[in-house]
Amino acid sequence: MSSKECAEYLKAKNVSEFMNTIKKKYGSYNSFTGTVRVKENEIKDITGILGYRPEKPVKIDEFINCLNSSRFGPIDMKEIMEYYFGHKILNNMEKMMLIIERQNQLKNEMDNILKCHNSSKTVSAWADEMFYTGRSGFPVVLRDKKLNTFNQVVYGLSLLNSNEFQNIPLALFASKISGNPHFLDRDSDGGKLFVYALSFINKTEYPRGAKDWKLLLKKYGIICDEIACNVVIYNVHLQNSKELHQGAEGCYRYNEPFICSAANLKDVVSAISNDNNVYIVENEMVFSHLQKECNKALICTSGQLSTTAVSLIELLINSHQEIYYAGDMDPEGLMIAYGLYKLNSEHIHFWHMNKDDYLKAISNEEINEQRMSLLNTIDVPELKDTIDSLKQNKKAAYQENIIDLYLNDLKTV
Repeated sequence: MSSKECAEYLKAKNVSEFMNTIKKKYGSYNSFTGTVRVKENEIKDITGILGYRPEKPVKIDEFINCLNSSRFGPIDMKEIMEYYFGHKILNNMEKMMLIIERQNQLKNEMDNILKCHNSSKTVSAWADEMFYTGRSGFPVVLRDKKLNTFNQVVYGLSLLNSNEFQNIPLALFASKISGNPHFLDRDSDGGKLFVYALSFINKTEYPRGAKDWKLLLKKYGIICDEIACNVVIYNVHLQNSKELHQGAEGCYRYNEPFICSAANLKDVVSAISNDNNVYIVENEMVFSHLQKECNKALICTSGQLSTTAVSLIELLINSHQEIYYAGDMDPEGLMIAYGLYKLNSEHIHFWHMNKDDYLKAISNEEINEQRMSLLNTIDVPELKDTIDSLKQNKKAAYQENIIDLYLNDLKTV
């Protein structure tokens, strides 16, 4: 009878763990040798094959002899194993040689793609780093056996220095290099691999959050969410290369806030206030109240700093404006303050965020330990006493509770 029939016979029995152990032994020793401890649930069927109940580990060659003496003999055990498992059975050395062969083939294919797109030395260095370390996006490459994702990402990298692709929306750039506008979405394989490459080129860590992701793409001329990431400004003048931004100036003349998007800032070269002081608040309600009661330059970030907010703040700093930031004094609010501090500690000042302000603004909302742990990552000397008081009280302090302090400052400066 054939090896295939013997394999089908064994498949019909409850001996899968027994067979898997034989397979592992062959992989290690390149021969069917050693013993197999029979599991309790497989003893009945192994007994039927051997002709006796095994009381101790079964020798593999004894199991093979029983099959040879059966109606299936003479047998080719390796052939039976391959029919049983549905693939070639390799020993560890053969597996290693196959892996090396596949790796060499993969490296050659990657090198051909790099050559095809005239990749720079830096992009080639990223590909080498990825291949030889298994990091920097390599799992993404391995998931795509045809290397289509790698090919399209490398093509995209080759276009980064082209004037045609400066300040281009992410979806349009993705469509250009792949035909799919979602190819570079943040959670897609293409998007991850592309950002791994940019992180290597930029000599920075892979972005942890959406803000850092957008800032990295922006650095290479790719714009995300031009409309969605808005900030609201009041009495801030935006200067293009030739004239003041007419939209912002229209709102200024009518004493109204201007909703500013990344698209509005695309050609802006400077941002200034009437007295070179700009006040930033986190909360929309606080902004709205202050805007109605004073005529100072105000900005509302609506929580976490978007790429639009960061771009505007950088314009203000480069225009030699002094920036005063006020936010909630909870872990998330202080993390925003820390982000601003890292952006520029010289021209950005914290506004009513000291220990006394915290105690005046404190609420009854208790903060859990997971949120409190964020404070351990903040290193800002000016906020140390505030953080210590927050750690002691474990309660959030909100802007709304000290809005009169902000208003008093704006009316007296």
